[in-house]
Amino acid sequence: MSKAPYRLNGETGSIITQGAHAALTVSRPDQLAAALRQHERPVVIENTPANAKLKDDFDKLLKWQKWGLAALVFIVFIQMFMSNEYNLEALWYFKWNVYEVGGHITLRR
Repeated sequence: MSKAPYRLNGETGSIITQGAHAALTVSRPDQLAAALRQHERPVVIENTPANAKLKDDFDKLLKWQKWGLAALVFIVFIQMFMSNEYNLEALWYFKWNVYEVGGHITLRR
């Protein structure tokens, strides 16, 4: 198993670089805000016990996004809840697209 090329220092919120052209991984929910402050790399939320609730919240968001306009109110509610719960800037969801890739939640600009 190879290490992710980009990781966050959980204490400082700084990015630790280990390679080029790869995603930034988030192993704990408190790292998400710092990961979304950078704009160069996609962000991948690792499947860790610490991220279980975070992953569930993104899974709900992805599920409701598939319903389109009919679920718009609920989508906005989930995004506002996540902004408050994970200390994200208010309009993070306008800057990032959310995908599920290989069982991981991935955010790309």
